[in-house]
Amino acid sequence: MNNIIRTYHAYAEKAPTVSRAIVGSVIIIAFLGFLDAFYLTLMHFINRVPPCSILEGCETVTSSAYAAIGPIPVALLGAFYYAFFVISALVSFHKRTSAPLSVALFVTPIGMVFTLYLIVLQLFIIDAICIYCMGSALTSSLLFGVWLAVWSQHYRHLRTEA
Repeated sequence: MNNIIRTYHAYAEKAPTVSRAIVGSVIIIAFLGFLDAFYLTLMHFINRVPPCSILEGCETVTSSAYAAIGPIPVALLGAFYYAFFVISALVSFHKRTSAPLSVALFVTPIGMVFTLYLIVLQLFIIDAICIYCMGSALTSSLLFGVWLAVWSQHYRHLRTEA
């Protein structure tokens, strides 16, 4: 455990600076993603199908074999993922340091890969689209975009210092 803490502190010292506007954006994006994923998780546990008003396919997607990994609904994983960002951003905002959010943003590529996997499943395997799942894909993509912007700015800053 001490090694993990030391690694975090070593990384956090080199982490890019994140503006308060970025922190606020992450709080909003991640909170919307959390609400979406929490709603789908709730629907899963009370055995209800979320109503689809724009597209048909929510029932097909949310009741498919791909909607859970063992006993854990994929939406619950999403809720934890987004809660992690909300908490990291709130800590960054409160402590006036960008280190917690910078470290958290480092996992967005993993979230984006998983999001792309879920989109491929909907389009090509399940052959149905869940609007709520696509909402989560949008918020995950926006978080990935924030990560790209923060790290590209940090990389440019490092190159000008060298």
